[in-house]
Amino acid sequence: MSNLNIRQLSYDFEGIDFVWNPQNPAFSYLANVISFQTIGFEKFICKTVHEVLPLIEDHMLRAEAEDFAKQEMMHSKGHMTHVRGLIGRYPDLQDVFNESVRDFESKWAAHSTEYRLAYSAIVEGTSLPLYKIIIRHRERLVLPGDARVASLLLWHFCEEIEHRSSALKLYNALVGKPFYRLRVFPDVGQHLAANMMRIADRFFRIVPEAAGIDMRQAMADVPRLDRARMTASLFASQLPFYNPSRGSVPDYCSIWQERYEAGADMTSKTVLS
Repeated sequence: MSNLNIRQLSYDFEGIDFVWNPQNPAFSYLANVISFQTIGFEKFICKTVHEVLPLIEDHMLRAEAEDFAKQEMMHSKGHMTHVRGLIGRYPDLQDVFNESVRDFESKWAAHSTEYRLAYSAIVEGTSLPLYKIIIRHRERLVLPGDARVASLLLWHFCEEIEHRSSALKLYNALVGKPFYRLRVFPDVGQHLAANMMRIADRFFRIVPEAAGIDMRQAMADVPRLDRARMTASLFASQLPFYNPSRGSVPDYCSIWQERYEAGADMTSKTVLS
């Protein structure tokens, strides 16, 4: 039995603005890049999980791995509707999306199962340090914008924190080698950054509304001390014996889950706040 819950939210992003949060155009830009990148990465994860399922002897771990992949597939589906909405307004973005997905497919095919599991564990390990900062500062970064994107992001980020340990559990059970993750971390980070910057650069060239926006300012509204702590935690998340389950989880994650289970409209700004 798994402690992960499979949830699904439905969206219609027709007519969505590129700058969906006018109060923070840079965070809007970053979130759009995340949507375009997420789908290729989560396909990478799901393909890796399905590849190794027959190798997992522990029944509880296998159940968690299956639910982990299902959650990621739901996130991918949600972000895909966002991507389609943006492509509907800017058709040339279709090539940007295709290129990002192909990049992850090529990365998956070029490496061993050991590396694929490490890649997944490395990126998933950043979930708690990164997403808890966004969740805690949602009033500045997310909620002032379009409720559809705000809902998608908060759903995704709360569940990323919920399954923050799953990829590392798989890696530890099937690979071990705590220092191997640290060794391949630079390559993983370089690949992710290059993919993200290609998407961001193509946005700048294709979308008129992107002109003059500096994506590096996406977190500028977050207090400097919180950003410094996030950076330190991101580094710590890659250390060989890091345990994601020990980190503090925002209270909002439990609140979000309780509201969802109660049948609330999780796309409503009043519910999301």
